[in-house]
Order: sequence, then C-alpha cells, then structure tokens
Amino acid sequence: MVPFAAKSDDIANAIIETARIVPSSPDRSEVLTALVESDAVRSDDVRENFVEATQDIPGAIDRRRVMRAASRH
Repeated sequence: MVPFAAKSDDIANAIIETARIVPSSPDRSEVLTALVESDAVRSDDVRENFVEATQDIPGAIDRRRVMRAASRH
C-alpha cells in the first residue's frame, strides 16, 4: 500500500494510523520511513499526523531514523 500513498492523503493517513499500533519500535519506524520515502507526506494534514506518530515511537534511535528520512524528503 505504501507505493499508492503518494496518490491519496486518505491512504497515507491510514498507513500512519496503522503504524501507530505496531508494537515493535523498529517495525513502526520502518513503516513510517517507507511512507516518507515514497513522497506521501505532502499535505499539512498528513505531515501533522506523521510527526505525531513519529513522536510516539518508543525507541529514540528508531525515532531519529524516521526524522532523518523525513529531513531528506
């Protein structure tokens, strides 16, 4: 689904909401990193949701990995 997220804010937000319930910090960061690298985090709504989900990642290393990816896109 991630490749299609760039075409739809609804899909991007659904992926973000799904990532929030992934219990593993590395897995959650992998989903969010894939999302931002697919250029799906473009609208203000998606960006805000993405940032909030990133802040909720339990592991600091995983959180930083997502933020580094976001800074490149």
